[in-house]
Amino acid sequence: MTKRSWRAVLPPLILAVIVAIFAAWQENNLTKVLQGQVQGTLENTLKDSQLAARKWHQTHTAQISAIAQNIEILEGTEALMRLSTTEEILQSSALSNLRSHLSRLLTNYGYLGFFIITPDGASLASMRDSNIGTTNLIATLARERFEQAVSGSATITHPLQTDVPVVGAGGVVSKAAPTMFSLAPIRNRAGDVIAVFTLRMNPLTEFSPIFARGQTGLTGETYAFDRNGTMLSESRAIDRLRFLGLVSTNETSTLNVLVHDPGFNAFDGSGEVNMAAKPPTLMAASALEGNAGTSLTPYRNYYGLNVIGTWAWDDDLGIGIATEMASDEAYGVLEASVATIRTFAACTVVMIMLLAYAQHRNRRKRQTQELEVLKALDQAEQANQAKMVFLSSMSHELRTPLNAVIGFSQLLLDEKTVQGNPEHREQIKHIHTSGEHLLALVDEVLEFAKLDLGALSFNYGRTHVGEVVASTIKMVEKLAADRHVTIEYRGAAFEEMPQIWTDVTRLRQVLLNLLSNAVKYNRRGGTVTVKVTLEAKYAFFSVEDSGRGIAEEDMSKLWEPFTRLGAEQSEVEGSGIGLAFSRKIVEALDGEIGVKSTLGAGSRFWFRLPLHLSAEAVEKPVKKEVGSSIDSSHLKDIKVLCVEDIELNQEIVRRMLMKAGITRLDFAGDGKSALEKLKTDTFGVILLDINLPDMDGFEFNRQKAGLGLAKQTPVIALTASTSVETRQMAKEAGINGFVSKPIKFDILIREISAHTSTD
Repeated sequence: MTKRSWRAVLPPLILAVIVAIFAAWQENNLTKVLQGQVQGTLENTLKDSQLAARKWHQTHTAQISAIAQNIEILEGTEALMRLSTTEEILQSSALSNLRSHLSRLLTNYGYLGFFIITPDGASLASMRDSNIGTTNLIATLARERFEQAVSGSATITHPLQTDVPVVGAGGVVSKAAPTMFSLAPIRNRAGDVIAVFTLRMNPLTEFSPIFARGQTGLTGETYAFDRNGTMLSESRAIDRLRFLGLVSTNETSTLNVLVHDPGFNAFDGSGEVNMAAKPPTLMAASALEGNAGTSLTPYRNYYGLNVIGTWAWDDDLGIGIATEMASDEAYGVLEASVATIRTFAACTVVMIMLLAYAQHRNRRKRQTQELEVLKALDQAEQANQAKMVFLSSMSHELRTPLNAVIGFSQLLLDEKTVQGNPEHREQIKHIHTSGEHLLALVDEVLEFAKLDLGALSFNYGRTHVGEVVASTIKMVEKLAADRHVTIEYRGAAFEEMPQIWTDVTRLRQVLLNLLSNAVKYNRRGGTVTVKVTLEAKYAFFSVEDSGRGIAEEDMSKLWEPFTRLGAEQSEVEGSGIGLAFSRKIVEALDGEIGVKSTLGAGSRFWFRLPLHLSAEAVEKPVKKEVGSSIDSSHLKDIKVLCVEDIELNQEIVRRMLMKAGITRLDFAGDGKSALEKLKTDTFGVILLDINLPDMDGFEFNRQKAGLGLAKQTPVIALTASTSVETRQMAKEAGINGFVSKPIKFDILIREISAHTSTD
């Protein structure tokens, strides 16, 4: 390769390396951010569940302590302890009175039964005769807790295998269901412990729901386990565990599932698993040693699913608590984002190399390529509706990266270091200009997509017909003069024409299409006659030319897009979509359009629009004038909450607001977090992304109103969707302002100013 060739190839190679480095940096940052968010969610869920379990424990121990000191229980216990045989106890009035008193208490508090147990472990009193005089199961299965109560402290056992039928899985009464007891000492008047009072609870309704509230996403769950690695709460995957035979049909996961690693994903179907012979999971092994920890590196859980999680051992409760989520779900967004970054970087590098390669092709090769491109364009113009649907769906995806390009380039242009470096300022200015140009191209492409989809956007309002006609004629006067064509107007004076309810931009667009065609396809020295008349319910517009006219056999092709009836071989410029586009617009405005033509004599195109729109017409949004400078000094004390899940967009908003002197900022990555912040803090304005991970912006605003939060705080939408439908939905949801992405600094600040008080 020659020295000159190297000089030509080196810049694109350097640019490709820069793109790759930037993509790697962005991927690394995104990974750190998302992992931090996932870790925070897991740890907060675990913390909330642990606090809830402790509060539940405190509530029940306090309750049974108070009940155990009831004078009727004390006197009944003392009376029973004076009797020497089981038969005497069963026939005593003391037992009958205790059962009567405690029956009402059990009903009021929702307990399932009671025991009064002597310090040596014998059942002194119970609702069932068969228990009296026997060794109590609590003294056997929960000896440590029983001795704690004998020593004078209230406590609660872990779930135990029941000795009597109780309500279990699916509401089925079974001896296989677990049971649970709260214990408190019974003290005599001297303060000595003479017995232990216990109340029976159903762990499926009392204990397990504490951890069920820690379920997140599709696979996230929080559960408890004991020192043997046995699960003490209900598994979220209980139905699948039963299907695999790891848990019997009428059993629960409580006391029946070991938090052991099967060595593979049991749900993939690999035969029976002897869980007792398997080692504890990575999480359980750590927790059983009394450790707390978090693993963002996937490990297998108790049925072999690859998960990430956080855990802790609670010495006070004597249980381990874990919060886990499938790694595929936790990192799904990250993997998609990384794939997008890599794809974007790869496409960019390929594009750079292709451009570099194209620059070294000779002129003939370029001409060949241009012919191929033109052929491809002809084929693209005939693309089916599926392609248009794809282009329309890309609106949000295209505007999101453009938001970063345009937003950050705006901010960089105001940096002192950039302003002091003309070369850097010029380069960044090119980036900003290119971004704006690309945004305009995106809007144009999407507009053509909407043409075929029947999804054009419209802004309705009172429109003065005379002003539109006069301004449109003015726009084509130069073109007419260059072609020596005279434009004549017939009708009432412009200022005397009425107002109609329509879209002024679309009306002007149709009229301009017809006028420019009448001039371009006219003969030299010809005339164009514009006429506007009023009918009973319509405004009638006609544009007549003295051109060559249209043959009868060509009339059927006239309204087809990209069809020019042979004019493509002439010097007249055009794409052939003007008439097709105009027809779509007029029909969407509840109007009609048509043509009459005589070959060799000219054509008269006409259309009519209703004076009033149907009830479905929507109010035209108020457009605010954008000036060249903004006074934002009055906003410095406003506190802003920005609800936005993409960190890059958060950074753009942060910098723009700080540039305007707004330093009191807070951010939330989803709707739930934002609602929690509104419960504890007050804000002057809320900036709301419409597309949030857990709910859309409309639902967020409805929930905010339903909770009575921030009633007077204005909400301004930040969205890549700029359609009239989205604006209308925002208005119906109670959203005050609307800023489209890519975010423009001046528009953002003006929206905040317009919706916040300066008193």
